[in-house]
Amino acid sequence: MIFTDLRINSVIIEIVPEEISRSFPFKFNRRSWDSPCFFCNTYKENRGRTDYDKKGIFFREVSRILVVILSMLCCFSIDSVWADPQEIRYVALGDSYTAGTGASPEESWPVILTERLKADGWNIKLIANLARSAGTTQNVIDQQLPVYKTLKPNFATVLIGANDLIQGVSPAQFRRHLSLLLGEMVNVLPNDGQLLVVTIPDFFITPAGAQFSMVIDVVQGIRKFNAIIKEEAERRNLALVDIFPVSQQMGQDASLIGADGLHPSAKAYASWAELIAKKVVIPKDLPQKILCGTENALRPHRILRSLFFWK
Repeated sequence: MIFTDLRINSVIIEIVPEEISRSFPFKFNRRSWDSPCFFCNTYKENRGRTDYDKKGIFFREVSRILVVILSMLCCFSIDSVWADPQEIRYVALGDSYTAGTGASPEESWPVILTERLKADGWNIKLIANLARSAGTTQNVIDQQLPVYKTLKPNFATVLIGANDLIQGVSPAQFRRHLSLLLGEMVNVLPNDGQLLVVTIPDFFITPAGAQFSMVIDVVQGIRKFNAIIKEEAERRNLALVDIFPVSQQMGQDASLIGADGLHPSAKAYASWAELIAKKVVIPKDLPQKILCGTENALRPHRILRSLFFWK
């Protein structure tokens, strides 16, 4: 690696690798290695004198060593801050359907979705699955949202509403909670195109789900809440995946139902993940990794500007 871009002001020396400097949104002044001593202005004024020549050679060699060391530190610093600026930091919020209840956390659809997108060449990492069983929109706002904000993701999903329905939350109250939640989630993301909303599955069709019909009109309730979810997502121009139709397959295929008789099995979660994966796509012309000091370096401020496009 050749270091040629320098900016020298008295004792302060700033260096940047030549390969990196071409990708910077600003420019550096160039100075050659034949410049006078970096530290000694007296040498500059008396460079013809023998005593100063010796000192100048010494200081020049020391300066070169410092330049190499500082160059390496600069490179590592850039790498640590700018490495993979388009890495997809994924956080999932929701209830038991996102937590993977009925299977295992490793078989939850966010985990399967992440692996599926990795197989397609995405540079994605599931930072956290904050979903918890029995979660309502209020629970997500109070418990999951604060943690979500500290994680600073650039991709997120939310599936919530089943427990609001079961606990008798009115449609109007559900809408208020959902609207607040989506608004707060969008505010954390680089742009609203990086939030994906998922509808409530048809849990009434499962053996254990039928018991809720004694308390509420489950089918009508799910349809009404899902209509609210779709309206709130559309109002914010958010991507939405409707898993209600595919979840109804649990009524014909027992292998899609978990051991508790209510939640989906790992097989069902995998089908949800496949459906959701089809909704998102990353531009193919973006490199998957930005390396310090390579020709593939891109300006970070241009990368997260349009990371996702929804199909």
